Amino acid sequence: KVADWQLAWQPGTTVVEAVLAPGTRVSMVIDEMSYAAIQAGKTERAYGGWATFDSVPDQRYARDALAITEGMKADVRHIVELEINRPVSAHIGIVGAQSGALGGGNQVHFVLPPSERSTVFKVIGHRELR
Repeated sequence: KVADWQLAWQPGTTVVEAVLAPGTRVSMVIDEMSYAAIQAGKTERAYGGWATFDSVPDQRYARDALAITEGMKADVRHIVELEINRPVSAHIGIVGAQSGALGGGNQVHFVLPPSERSTVFKVIGHRELR
């Protein structure tokens, strides 16, 4: 639990601790600033610590099922498909409700300092969310 945010996991969820193997693919919702940084090759702080195995169809899904509130991320217009390129520890479970967002999607929390995220992810695709 951070600041006034609710618990990240849906009550009753079994959170799985795993080591994700190279080749594992995830989707990460990012904002315009992070997308521009990735495009410019400045990835030191471009990646967040959370992703999903879900197919994210639109911004509404990002806001509701993934419970990415405006307080967490003002802009959810971009999604990058990432491939893990080295083993990384993660927690996997169901998204908890946040400030009116229902949650219920699948989420992956990377147990990794922000400074190391650019060493783990390779962008294999991108699209804008409507």
